Amino acid sequence: MGVFDNDYVKKLEYEFEQLAFLNADDAKILLKSYKKANMDEYVRLACIAKVFGYNRVLIKICATVERDMDKFIEGLNNLKGNFALLDCWINNFISAIKKEEVRDLAAEYWEQFKQQIDKENFSVAQI
Repeated sequence: MGVFDNDYVKKLEYEFEQLAFLNADDAKILLKSYKKANMDEYVRLACIAKVFGYNRVLIKICATVERDMDKFIEGLNNLKGNFALLDCWINNFISAIKKEEVRDLAAEYWEQFKQQIDKENFSVAQI
């Protein structure tokens, strides 16, 4: 048996399916082989995964970028004080949701979530 049990793999696949139906380009980044050039995209997707509770996807992203973890962390740290960028990423992600009812729920969730964020002193630690 591998490192992850079947339950973990099933839940990871479910999270991938949730992201995949939202945006095919993002799914390609998550499923294709690692490329350093996509580091900003990995940072963006990690933030989206964290906001929406896709923890296994977040772990997968971290495992994927492991050899360049310093650059990944630097990318996360570059968001310090830049809530507007995170808000843009999340809103773009939400707007790409094809199903209106899911899009509406995601937008409502994001509105509630961002009320808890100190936008003036934003850091990734808040998500």
